[in-house]
Amino acid sequence: ELPDNLKSLFRSVAMMVPDYAMIAEIILYSFGYLEAKDLARKIVATYRLCSEQLSSQFHYDYGMRAVMAVLRAAGNLKRDKANAALGEDVLVLRAIVDVNLPKFLSPDIPLFNGIARDLFPGVDVPPPDRDLFLGAMRRSCHDLGLQLEEVVQEKVIQLYEMMIVRHGFMLVGMPWSGKTAATQILAKSMRLLHDEHPDDPRWQPIHLVVLNPKSVTLGQLYGRTDPVTKEWTNGVLATHYRNCASGKVGEEEDRKWLVFDGPVDAIWIENMNTVLDDNKKLCLTSGDVIKMSGLMTMMFEAEDLKEASPATVSRVGMVFMEPKRMGWRPTVQSWLATLTEEPLAGLREHIAALFEWAVPPLLHFIQNGPKQLTPVTNIELVASMVNMLDALLDAPFKSKLPDSVPAAKDHSKVVEALFIMSATWCIGSVTDSKGRKQFDVFFRALLGGEAEGHPVFEDFRVKNPLYDAHLVEGGHAMRAGEGDVREFDCVDPADEAKPIAGQEDLSPAQLVERRAGRWLQEPVKEGTPRKSVSAVPSGGDKTVFDFVVSTDKAAWRDWMAGVPTFAVPEGASFNSIMVPTLDTVRNEWIMELLITHHHHVLAVGDTGTGKSVQILAKLFERMPEGFAPMVLNFSAQTSANQTQDIIDGKMNRRRKGVYGPPLGTRYVIFVDDLNMPQREKYFAQPPIELLRQWCDYSGWYDRKERTFRQIVDTVLIAAMGPPGGGRTRITQRYVRHFNVLGFTPFADEELTRIFITITAWSLGAFPTSVKAMSKSLVAATLDMYDTISSKLLPTPTKSHYTFNLRDLSKVFQGINQTHPDVVSDDGSMVRLWAHECERVFHDRLTTDPDRQVFQDTLAELVRKHFRKDWASPDVRGPNEHIVFGNFMNAKTRHYEECADPAALIKVMEAYLADFNSMPGGKRMDLVLFMNAIEHVARISRIINLPLGNALLVGVGGSGRKSLTTLAVAAAEMKLFEIEISKSYNMTEWRDDLKRVLMQAGKDGKPTVFLFSDTQVVNESFIEDINNILNNGEVPNLWESDERAMIQEDCAKAARKLKLSLSTPQEVFSFFVDRCRQNLHIVLCFSPIGEAFRRRLRMFPSLVNCCTIDWFTSWPSDALEAVALKHVQETDLDAVTRRSVATICQHFHQSARSLTESFRSEARRHNYVTPTSYLELLGQFKRSLKAKRSQVSSERQRYVVGLEKLNDAATQVAGLQKQLEEMQPVLVQSQKDTAALMEEIQEKLPGVEEVRGRVSADAEVAAKEEAAVKAVADECEADLAEAMPALESAIRALNTLDEKDLKFVRSLSSPSSVIVMVLSAVLVMLGEKPDRIKDPADPTKKIDDFWGPAKKLLNNSKGFLARLMDFDRDNISPKSIGKVREQFLTNEDFNEDRAGQASIAAKGMCAWVVAMDKYERVAKVVAPKKAALAEAKGKLEVTQAKLAEKQAALKKVEDELGVLQSKYDAAVARKEELARETELCAKKLERAEQLITSLGGEKDRWTQRAEDLGRLLEALTGDVLLASGVVSYLGAFTIEFRGRCTDDWVRQCVQAGLPCSVPGAAEAVAAGTAASGAAAAAASAADGGAASDGPRLEFSLSSVLGNPINIQQWHIDGLPTDSFSTDNGVIVAESRRWPLMIDPQGQANKWVKNMEKDNNLVVLKQTDASFLRSMENAIQFGQPVLLENVGEELDPSLEPVLLKVLFKQGAQWCIRLGDATVEYDERFRLYVTTKYRNPHYLPETSTKVTLLNFMITPAGLQDQLLGVVVAAERPDLEKKRNELVVQSAANNRTLSELESRILRVLSESEGNILEDETAIQVLNESKRLANEIAEKQKAAAATEKEIEDTRAGYTPVASHTARLFFVTADMGNIDPMYQYSMTWFTNLFLASIRNSKKSDNLGARIQSLNDHFTYSLYKNVCRSLFERHKLLFSFLLCIRILQGRGEVDEAEWLFLLTGGVAMENPHPNPAPEWLTEKAWGELCRLESLSAFSGIRDHVAANASGWRAVYDAEAPHETDLPGEWGSLGRLSRLQRLLPLRPTRPGK
Repeated sequence: ELPDNLKSLFRSVAMMVPDYAMIAEIILYSFGYLEAKDLARKIVATYRLCSEQLSSQFHYDYGMRAVMAVLRAAGNLKRDKANAALGEDVLVLRAIVDVNLPKFLSPDIPLFNGIARDLFPGVDVPPPDRDLFLGAMRRSCHDLGLQLEEVVQEKVIQLYEMMIVRHGFMLVGMPWSGKTAATQILAKSMRLLHDEHPDDPRWQPIHLVVLNPKSVTLGQLYGRTDPVTKEWTNGVLATHYRNCASGKVGEEEDRKWLVFDGPVDAIWIENMNTVLDDNKKLCLTSGDVIKMSGLMTMMFEAEDLKEASPATVSRVGMVFMEPKRMGWRPTVQSWLATLTEEPLAGLREHIAALFEWAVPPLLHFIQNGPKQLTPVTNIELVASMVNMLDALLDAPFKSKLPDSVPAAKDHSKVVEALFIMSATWCIGSVTDSKGRKQFDVFFRALLGGEAEGHPVFEDFRVKNPLYDAHLVEGGHAMRAGEGDVREFDCVDPADEAKPIAGQEDLSPAQLVERRAGRWLQEPVKEGTPRKSVSAVPSGGDKTVFDFVVSTDKAAWRDWMAGVPTFAVPEGASFNSIMVPTLDTVRNEWIMELLITHHHHVLAVGDTGTGKSVQILAKLFERMPEGFAPMVLNFSAQTSANQTQDIIDGKMNRRRKGVYGPPLGTRYVIFVDDLNMPQREKYFAQPPIELLRQWCDYSGWYDRKERTFRQIVDTVLIAAMGPPGGGRTRITQRYVRHFNVLGFTPFADEELTRIFITITAWSLGAFPTSVKAMSKSLVAATLDMYDTISSKLLPTPTKSHYTFNLRDLSKVFQGINQTHPDVVSDDGSMVRLWAHECERVFHDRLTTDPDRQVFQDTLAELVRKHFRKDWASPDVRGPNEHIVFGNFMNAKTRHYEECADPAALIKVMEAYLADFNSMPGGKRMDLVLFMNAIEHVARISRIINLPLGNALLVGVGGSGRKSLTTLAVAAAEMKLFEIEISKSYNMTEWRDDLKRVLMQAGKDGKPTVFLFSDTQVVNESFIEDINNILNNGEVPNLWESDERAMIQEDCAKAARKLKLSLSTPQEVFSFFVDRCRQNLHIVLCFSPIGEAFRRRLRMFPSLVNCCTIDWFTSWPSDALEAVALKHVQETDLDAVTRRSVATICQHFHQSARSLTESFRSEARRHNYVTPTSYLELLGQFKRSLKAKRSQVSSERQRYVVGLEKLNDAATQVAGLQKQLEEMQPVLVQSQKDTAALMEEIQEKLPGVEEVRGRVSADAEVAAKEEAAVKAVADECEADLAEAMPALESAIRALNTLDEKDLKFVRSLSSPSSVIVMVLSAVLVMLGEKPDRIKDPADPTKKIDDFWGPAKKLLNNSKGFLARLMDFDRDNISPKSIGKVREQFLTNEDFNEDRAGQASIAAKGMCAWVVAMDKYERVAKVVAPKKAALAEAKGKLEVTQAKLAEKQAALKKVEDELGVLQSKYDAAVARKEELARETELCAKKLERAEQLITSLGGEKDRWTQRAEDLGRLLEALTGDVLLASGVVSYLGAFTIEFRGRCTDDWVRQCVQAGLPCSVPGAAEAVAAGTAASGAAAAAASAADGGAASDGPRLEFSLSSVLGNPINIQQWHIDGLPTDSFSTDNGVIVAESRRWPLMIDPQGQANKWVKNMEKDNNLVVLKQTDASFLRSMENAIQFGQPVLLENVGEELDPSLEPVLLKVLFKQGAQWCIRLGDATVEYDERFRLYVTTKYRNPHYLPETSTKVTLLNFMITPAGLQDQLLGVVVAAERPDLEKKRNELVVQSAANNRTLSELESRILRVLSESEGNILEDETAIQVLNESKRLANEIAEKQKAAAATEKEIEDTRAGYTPVASHTARLFFVTADMGNIDPMYQYSMTWFTNLFLASIRNSKKSDNLGARIQSLNDHFTYSLYKNVCRSLFERHKLLFSFLLCIRILQGRGEVDEAEWLFLLTGGVAMENPHPNPAPEWLTEKAWGELCRLESLSAFSGIRDHVAANASGWRAVYDAEAPHETDLPGEWGSLGRLSRLQRLLPLRPTRPGK
C-alpha cells in the first residue's frame, strides 16, 4: 500500500482479464473452423491445466500471445491443402502440440500428453511425411561429423516448424544439449534440399549472422549518439539487422537468421520487443525504424531465461533442449569416427568398450562424491577426456614420434593405459586434494575388478540397473551397433527407470519388441569382473596421479623419474627460483600436451597453488618453438572492450577479416583470474562472453567497422580460483570449451623439498650452526603457515585473512636478505625468522586476540623446532618488538637487527633531518616514537625486496603517507605521487602511469609509487594498479611511437648489461621486467566502509601481490611522546608539560571510546584518528599563545589604567608648589637673553665684509677649474677613439699560442697575405729585411721579410712578448709611414683575408691596424696634453690663495657662532621655562578632569584586573579543555559532549591543571572526585561517561568566545542555545574549515547572514563553474559557502581543505586543480550538508571540522517562540528585534570605547597629564560611554517588559518544539520520512492563522496547541505507511505527556527495554506459561515505585495473571487484585506488566 500523499499522485485504472475463449473462437471462425467454440474452449483449458499441473519454468508462457501462436499454427494447418482430409480437432491438437511440446522439460512432457489426451480423447494425430527432410538431416550430420540422435532429430524438426510459425524464437538449454548443432543441421539441411529442389519454397537456404549481445555494450549493440558531437553511430545489431532487411545478406529469397548467442537480460532484450511482436520493427534511439523482411528470423540461443521478462518470453517461440537427453556417447562416437587410420581404426571397439566400462561409474563418483574445484557437467568431462585421449594417441599412433611408438602386441595395452591417464586427468583432476585420494581408491578398485562392494559403486549399480560393462561378459546392454538409442543417460541419478517420451503406455513386451532391432541383449547380472591390462603401479602414498605412460615401453613410470636434481643457478635472484616438483612437472607436461594439440586449458585451484607461476614459466621459458605467449589479467573491473582491445592490439592482419599472430607462430593467450570480472546486474560477465564468442565462432566484431574479425592460430589457457568470495562462477557455456586441470595445494613434503633447497642455497655462506637450521626453519615456517591458515579464517570484516604460498615464500625471501656478518649464530637466526613471520602474518592481523594467537603459536614453534624459550630475553632479545632493517649502516646496507632503540631513533631522526633539508622539498614535522619507526622499518623492508609492494591499511591521518615518504628517503629511492584535480580523468591517470613506468623501466631508477584510496577518481585506476602488481604493465598503455622509443632506449640498456635481445617483444619484456624490479607500489587504504572489502574482493592482487601492514591506533606511550614533543614549544614548566601530555592522551582515548558509544547508542558515525590528536595539540598551542597574549595584554591595560589614575591623584599637590617656584626664574632668563642679542649685533657687519671678498675669489678659481676639466675631457675623448681597436688587437694577440706561430713558421711557401702581414709587423718592430734576388728579375734585389720573420718566430714566446710590450706612445714616424704606404693601402691587408690564411696572421694584422690608429690619435692628443699641464699649474696657484682667504673667514665666523649658540641657548631656556609653567597649570586642570571622569571606573577596573589574573592562572586548563572540544567533539550531540567534558574537567583538576569551570575544584575536594576518578578509569569503556557526582558544565564560549561576536551571531540567525553557540565558536576558532551537519538549514542561514556583507559566494559541487568560482573567491578573499554536499567531497578540494600553501615570490599561493591561485588571507570556506546522519570516512573527516548543527530543543523553542510572538504580537516582536540590534550595537560601542580609553591610558608614555590629546579623547569617550550606558538601562527595562510578555507564549513554543522532534525521529523508522524545518514552521504558522482566537492568553495557548497537534498528526499521517500511523500516534502521545511531566522516565525506559538483564535469584512461579525472560522482567518491574510488591503478587496469584496471559485482548482486561482496581495505575503504567507477559500486545 502506498502512503496517501503518493497515492494521490496516481489515477487508479481497473484492468480486465481478456476472455481468451471468445478471442480464440472468433479467430478460429475467421480461419474457417466450424467447431470453433468447442476448440477454443479446449485451447484455453489446455493452457489453464498446463499452468496448474506442469512445473514452473522461466521460459513457460501461457498468456494471450501463447494462445495466439496456437491459433496462427491452426490457421496455417487449415490453409494447407495437404490437411484437407483431417478433422478440425486433429488440426488444433497438432497446433497445440507443435507450439508447446518443444518448450517443455522431460518430466513435463508426459503430463502435457496426458492433458492433451484428456481434452482430445480418441484423437490420433497422424505423423507428417518428413522422409525428405530426415534424409537431408542424416547427410548433414554425416558432413558435420555429428550423430543424428533421436532427440536431435526431434529438436531440428521442432526448430523448423517454429521457424515457419514464428519470426522470433529461442533455443534454451544447458551446454552440450545440441542447440548450436541443431541450428547447423537445420541450416545445412535446408541448403541441401534447396540445391536438390530449388523451386520448392519450403527449402530456402539459411544465412546465419551470429553475435553475442553481451560481448559489446548496449550502445555498441544498437547504436549511440556521441555526447559531444551529437553524431549517431550504428551498433553491430543495427548494422547487420539493416543488411538482412535490405537483402545485402545472401540472395533475396534466402532466409536470414540473426542469432543472438548469449545471455538474455531485461535490458538489451527489452529493446527487441517491437521486433518480436507483430510490429516487426527495430526502433533505434536515432529515430530510425527498420522493418523486418518476410524471410528474417530473430533467434536467441541462451542457457536460461532467468532474467527475461514475461513480456519477452511471451513474444517468442521456445525450443528447450536438455543435455541429459543427449548423453555423452554421441561425443565419443563422433570422435571415434575420426579414427580412420590403422592401428587406431581397429581399436575403436576396444576404446568404446573402455568408455562404457569406466566412464559411467566415474561420472557417478565425481558428481556424487568429492568436492569439485569448479562445476563441470558429465558431457564436459567426457569431451575433455576425448580431447586429451586424442592428444595422447597422437605421438605413438598418429605422428609416430621416435621413442613413442609401442610394439604391435602392446597397442591395446598402451591405448588402455592412455585411456586411464586421460580419465585420471580429465575426471579425477577436477576435485580437490581429498577428492583425488578418494578418486584414486575408487578408480583402482574399478580397474582391479574390485569395485563391487564399494559404496559408491553399489549406489551406482542401484541407480543404473542396465550397467554391466564391469563384467567381462557384459557391456552390450549399454551400446548398440548404431550407437546409443536410450533417451536418458544412465549415470544421472534423476533418470533411473524413466520411460521414453511417447511410449509411456506400452507394455514391457511391446517395449522389447520396439527395441528388438536395436538392442543386442539384456544386461548380464553375474560374471567375471573386468580388470585393466594396464594396471597403475601402487605402493606407499602413490596415486594414479603420480604416474605417466611410457608408450614405447607400454609401461607406467613415475613423473619424477628422469627429472634431474635441481640446483639453484649461480647469481639467481630469489624470485626467479622455481624448484621442480611432482605437481609442476606433471601440470606443465599436460598443459603442453593440450596446448600443442590446440585444446583450451582451464587451470583451477586455490590461491597460492602455483597456477600463474607455473603457467607463466611454461609459456615464457619452456614451450616448443612456434608458440608466443600473450598475458591478460582479469579483475572485477575488466570489461569486454578492454579485453578485445588488448588482444586486437597484438594481432597481425592476415587478410581481410582474418587476424592472428605473426606467420609461423601460434598465440597462447593466458587469462589469469578468469572468473574475477564482476557480474552485471543481470549476472552476465561481458569479458567472458566475448571470449566465449571467440571460442564458439573464432572471432568477434570490430567495434568501429562492425564487421566480423576472425581470430586464427590462437589457443587459450586460463587460470582461476574456485568460485566464492570475489570470484564468480562463470557460465557453463564457457567452461565447455576447456579441459579443466585442477591445481591442488602442494603436499607438505613437496613444500619442504622446495624451501629446503632454497634455504640451503640462501644460507650457503653462513656459519655451520646457522646452515644446520635449514630444516628447522622450513618446518617451523610450514607449521606457522598451517596454524595461521586454519585458525585465522577470513570473515566479512577480515576479508584479507587469506594466506597462501606467496606468504610462505615471503618469509624465506626476508631471511634471504640478511648477511653472514650480521646473523652469525642460531639465536640471531631465530629472531630473524620470528621477525619475518611477524612481518608476513602478524602485521595484517586486526585484533588483539588474533595477534595473541600468533604470539602463542610463535612461542610454541620456537620451543618445538629450535628448542628455545621464546620468552627468555636471551632468545627474544631485550626489546618488546624485533626490528630488522638495512638502514642502520648506510655503507654496507646489511639487513640486520636494530637492537638498540636509542640508536634506531637517532638514525631515523637523521634520515628525517636529511629529508627536511632537501631544497624545494616538503618538510615533515614528525615525532618518531617507536611504533612509527617500526612501521617505517616494515615499509622499508617491503620496498627493498624485489617485487616488493605494500598495502598499508589504516584510517586517514594514521601516518601512512608520511612514514612511507621517510622510508623511501631512507632507501634512497624516488617517490612518485599523482595530483588530483577536478578534471583528473583516465587520460591524466594514464599519463602519470607512463611517467612512473618510464622512470622505473626506461631510466632504471628505483621508484616507489604512493597511491591512496582518496585518489581513486575512477575504479579503473585500481584495475591498472592490479595489472601492474600482477605483471608489471598496463595493457594498451603505450602508443606505437612511445613503444618504439622505449624499445630503442631499453635496447641500449640491455647491451650495457650484455644481454642479447633479438626481437622487439624481448626488448619490451626487458622493459617490463625492469618496471617490476624497480617499481614498488605502496597503497594506502582505509579499512572503513564497504569500499575496502569490495576492492579486496574485486582485485585479488591487492592481497596476493602486496605485503599488508595494518596501522592500529597509536599506543599510549606514543600519544604521550607526541604530546611532549609539541608542548616543548609552549611556555610551561616541566611538571605542567607532563600533566598536559598525560591529559591529551586521555582526551584522545576517551574520545575514541565516546565514538564507539556514539555509534552504538545514536547510530551515528565519527572517527578519532591521529590527525585529530595532532589537531588537538596544534589547537592547544595556538589557542594558549593567543589567549595568553589576549588576557595578559587586557589585564595589563587595566593595571596601567589604574596606575595612571593613581599617578594623577598623587601629582596635584606637587604641581601647585612647582608652579610657584618657576615664576622668578623665568623673569631672570628673559634679561640674560636680551644682553646676548646686543653683542651679536655689534660684530655682525665685519664678518659680512670678509665673506664677500672670499666669495669673489672662489668664483675666479671655479672658472679656471672648469677650463682645465674641458681640456682633460677632450684628451680623453680622443684617446677613447683608438683604445677599442688597441684592446681588440691585444685580445687577438692573447688568443695566439705557440702552435699557431709554429704553423706559420712551418710553411715552406706562405701565402702572400701572411708574408705581407709579417712584413708589416717587422717594419713596425724596426727589423731589417734580407735582400734577395727578385724572382721576376734576377738582376735586381728586393727586400724579403720572410727570412727574418721565421727567425723571430723561432722564439714564439719572445715574439709575442715584443708585440704585447710594444711602445705605442713612441712609434717611429719612418716605420709607421712605411707601413701606411706599403701595406695599409693594400686591399688584401685586413683581418678577414688574414684570418683565411691563418689565425696568427689575423691577430698580427689586427695589431698593425690598431698601432696605426693609435699613432694617428697620439699626434693630435700630444699638444692638448701640454696645454692641459700648463692650465693645471695655474689652477694650483689660484686655489692656494683662495685657501688662505677661506681660513681667515672661518675664524671670524667661528667667533660669531659661539655668540649665537649662547643666545640660542638662552632663548630656549626662556621658552622652556614658559612652557613648563604653562604645562604645570594645564596638568593641574587635566588631573582634576581625569579624576572626575574616570574615578568611578577604578573599582570596576580593579576587580576586572583581579578576575583576569585568576583567568590567566586557569588558562592552561581552560584552553586545553577548549582545544579538546574543538578537535574532537564537534560531531557529537549535546548529551555526548556534556558526558565527555565532565570527565575531562575532572581529569584536569585531578592532574593539577586549574580551570575556571564553576564548582570543579569544590567537586573534587568534596569527594566526588573519587567517583570522578572511577569514571575516568572507566571512560575508556564508556566513552567518557559522567561520574556519580554532579555533572560539571564546561562552556567553550566563555573560554574562546567573544561576547560581542556571539551576540552578533545570534542576530545573524545562530540559535541562542549554548550548544549552537559553542558550534559557532568552533567554526571561528578551528584551524580546519567546518563541515556542518545541517538538516534544518540553521547553519546555512547563519553563514549567509553573517557573511553577506563580505560578498559571500554560494556554491554546490554540481555547479558547472564550481572550480572557477572557488578560484576567484580564493584569489579575492571572498568567503565561500559550499552547500548540500554528500558523503564525499570533490578530490580537487583537498589542497583547500588541507591549506597546502606555498610561496611564489612574495605571495602565498595554492594549487587548485591544474591552476596556481594567489591566496588571500580573508578567504574562508564553510561546508554544509542536508544529510541527517551522514557517514564521513576518516579520509574526509580528518580534513575538516565536523560540526553537528542539528537543532536542539532549547534552540528550537527559542525560534518557535519568536515565530508565535511575531504572528500574535508583531509589534512586540518587532520592537524586541530592534532592541536586540540596538543593544548589540551599544554593547559593541561601549566595548570599543572602553578599549579606546584603556588603549590611550596604556599607550600614553610617561606622565599622562602632559598628553592633552589623550585627556580630551578620554573625556569624550567617557562622556559617550555614560550616554550609551543610560540608554542601555532604559532599553534593558523595556526589553524585560517585552520578555515578560513573550514568556506567556513559552508553553506553545515548548509544546511545538517537542512535536518537531517526534517528526524528526520518524526518519529512524523509515528513511523516507523526512520533514524539513521550513515545512514544519509553515505548518505551525498555518495553525496560528487558522486556530480559534481568544483574548484570554491561557485559552489562546490551549487553542494553538490543540489545533497544531491535530494539524501535524493529519499532515504527517498522510505520508506514513498504515503500519506506522499507530506508532506515530503513540510517540506523539508520549512526548506530550513527557512535556506535562506525567511520564516517569524509569517507567518509560522499562517499557522500551524491559530493564537491564541481571541474574535473577527468584524462582519462576509458573514456568509452564511464564518464560524465564518474562519472569526476569517482572522481577525488574518490582524496582519501580508504582509496582512495589508485584513480584510477590504474581507468585501468589499465578492463575489470575495466567488469565491475563490467555486473554485475547489483554490490554483491555483488568489486572488481578489491587493492580486492576481503584485507578491505581495510569494508562501508561497498565502497559508495563503486559510487556513481560504479552509482549505481542
